[in-house]
Amino acid sequence: DPNNNFFPCTGPIQLWLPSDNPNIRYDTGIQSGSEISVYYDPMIAKVISWGENRNQAIQRMKDALRETVVMGLPTNREF
Repeated sequence: DPNNNFFPCTGPIQLWLPSDNPNIRYDTGIQSGSEISVYYDPMIAKVISWGENRNQAIQRMKDALRETVVMGLPTNREF
C-alpha cells in the first residue's frame, strides 16, 4: 500500500483482469476472488514485458499496467 509506507495489505481480490498483450507475462497465483492473507507474499504479481529494444519494452509495460484491472486492494502500479 503506497499510502501506508508500502506495507502489504490483506483482503479479497475482487477483480483481476490482466492485459491480453502477447508481449506481457504475469507471474502470479491470484485470480478474481482470491483472498490475500497475512501468510501471502506481499508481491502478488510480477509483470514482465518484452520488446525489440528497451524503449519498446518500457512502452509495452506502461500500456499493460494501464490495461490491467485489479480491484479490492491498494496497489503500487501508479508508483
